[in-house]
Amino acid sequence: MHCLKVFIRWLKGDYSLSFTYWITAILPSMMMGLFFYTLNYQMLHATIDIDISGYLSLLVMLLYIIYTPLSLCAVLCSAMKYNGLILWKILALIIVVRGVFYYFQIIVDIVF
Repeated sequence: MHCLKVFIRWLKGDYSLSFTYWITAILPSMMMGLFFYTLNYQMLHATIDIDISGYLSLLVMLLYIIYTPLSLCAVLCSAMKYNGLILWKILALIIVVRGVFYYFQIIVDIVF
């Protein structure tokens, strides 16, 4: 129950903008990208079975498809509630718009 409350507070933007952006948006995206790159590298050099690599790649893509909109929503809500320098709020909103654009670009590449 506590985890659900923390998750809802995160989505509502109750945490600081720096925490929401760096710890819950950038770091997980980098980790998923690194994991995906490592899987592709091992698949190209035949150090992992192609079936296992395919399933793990699919799992990472599903995590990305689910987690990215949630993190963008959390960053947007946190930026709206931010009471500091207006520049950070503007930069966060630009990053959210860019993230939405890249997210839809990836979804279009997957579908088509």
